[in-house]
Amino acid sequence: MTVDSGAEPPIITENIVERMGAKIDKSETHDLSGIATVPVESVGVVRKLLITLASGCTIHEDFIVVKYHKPMLIFSNQLLKKYKCAMDWNTNELKIPLNGKDYIIPVTMHKVKNKLEVNCATTTSKCDNLLASDKVSQDSQGLQNLSEDNDALKKMSYEEFEKKLYSTLKSKEDLNELCEKLLIRYDELNGKYLLH
Repeated sequence: MTVDSGAEPPIITENIVERMGAKIDKSETHDLSGIATVPVESVGVVRKLLITLASGCTIHEDFIVVKYHKPMLIFSNQLLKKYKCAMDWNTNELKIPLNGKDYIIPVTMHKVKNKLEVNCATTTSKCDNLLASDKVSQDSQGLQNLSEDNDALKKMSYEEFEKKLYSTLKSKEDLNELCEKLLIRYDELNGKYLLH
């Protein structure tokens, strides 16, 4: 998840919404020109999407859905204000008060093409065991354990890790596209034989 205090609307990529099995209302699209460093296309809106930010901290929000190759959820200024979030720059933590409890989410900072991003949540393998509508989950402890357990990751720079992760995700995306094409072709061929 990206926290972007400069972004007004909450945004999520279509690939995350599809993975969660949520319905996209394609009758409502938005003009997003000028809000990103790369062109993005609004494909619709997803309503009341369940997002787990920390254990016990689940929100239901509407998000603008965009086509973008990299999975991304933008926690915008609108949501930061709505949930009265506070960033502690000394400890690099985001505090979200919800239902009488303060939830603390560790964050990391990095620059991306003249835009500051705060990464504070990730999709994890634990998400596969959650309900379909609740697959975006905060798991910084899992990432910490992963880096502690894996010597290769300890020796790898952040940039190298990011490139390898992107390459892996891109390969997976390419495989998914190939599978979809094969299924379409299979259906086409199957339909031809059924008609004759």
